[in-house]
Amino acid sequence: MDHAEDIAARKERWGRFHRNDNPPRFIFHVHCSDPAEDKQNVMNQPALWPQLKQERIEWAWQRYEADLQTSAWRKDDWIPHMSLISGTEIFAEAFGCEVARPDHTNPFALPQIKDASEVSGVKVPELSSSTLAYQFEVADGQ
Repeated sequence: MDHAEDIAARKERWGRFHRNDNPPRFIFHVHCSDPAEDKQNVMNQPALWPQLKQERIEWAWQRYEADLQTSAWRKDDWIPHMSLISGTEIFAEAFGCEVARPDHTNPFALPQIKDASEVSGVKVPELSSSTLAYQFEVADGQ
């Protein structure tokens, strides 16, 4: 079985598992890597800033290529994919919250309302300029 057929078989097993359609008894993922390499990958991960979109795409692509190489010999149920790491701020921002992006830490959403009486003042945000739209652009590799 070549690597493409192996990946297709993994996807099919996961599909049966999620559909509960004659699911496999076991699905397993073996994580075996050098802790120093894992730490280096995290340290090299670009910050979650929109202006670093191209760097994040390149980082995710490099991780994907490494996962492809590993999956060729590991033979478990891992399916290589591009990891689009994001923060929780993307959902809050999609509902209109401002986002703080301090240096040396992850972005976070700021409260939009202080009490229930302010709910009626919440406006529908423009999603095209939000981090959520940015995530879709990163997923598309643009």
